[in-house]
Formats: sequence, structure tokens, C-alpha cells
Amino acid sequence: MHNSITLDGSFRDIVVDMGIHYGALASFEEDIHLVGANTAKTGIEMFGALPPKEDTDLRKPERESTIPKWAIVDSKGILKGSLHLFRRFELCREVVLLVSAQHQKIIWNTFKKGIKTSL
Repeated sequence: MHNSITLDGSFRDIVVDMGIHYGALASFEEDIHLVGANTAKTGIEMFGALPPKEDTDLRKPERESTIPKWAIVDSKGILKGSLHLFRRFELCREVVLLVSAQHQKIIWNTFKKGIKTSL
């Protein structure tokens, strides 16, 4: 497992080349990359507006097993409505969402409405 962190816990006010960052991580041969919801949300904001969901977002992409899964910790539902973006990211094989028991039912109901395959 790998976890990237910054001093303030996000990528705010830092110019980051994500291709280089995640490309370098590939050399670690990690299985899972641990990502916090705030860092993920900041990443979305850095790269522009959130694109609308598309039909292809409902299917798990087929990626090589050498690409790590992303375990995203989001116990407060910060990323609600934006997880489809991570599914599109070519350096993320699959999204595993870690939530609190308090928010589990809300998040699961959202998934049942919009995403029919495993996230």
C-alpha cells in the first residue's frame, strides 16, 4: 500500500504533475493507493470542473493488474457524485470506498441508484 501526503494534507497551492507522480508510484508495484477524500476533492478542483457522468462510468474499466486500486477514505460523503471521475483515471484500476458506519447506508443507496457494478 502507498499513501502520498503533503504537509497540510492536500495539494493546495502546489503545482503537481500527476502523470509523473502516479507514474513514479508504479515503480513501487503497489496494490493499493490510499487517498483521503479532501486530497481527492482538491485534485478534482485543481483540474477543472467535474464532468457529467456517462454510461461508460457505470462499467468497471478493464485495466492491467499492475495498476493499483485506490482506497478512498470518505467517511463524510465529501466525494458524493464525483467517484466516476476516479473510475476514468487511467492510473486507477478500481475504486474501493472506505466509509463510516454512519454514512454507509446513504452512500450505498446512492450507488444503488446510479452505479450497478462494483466500485
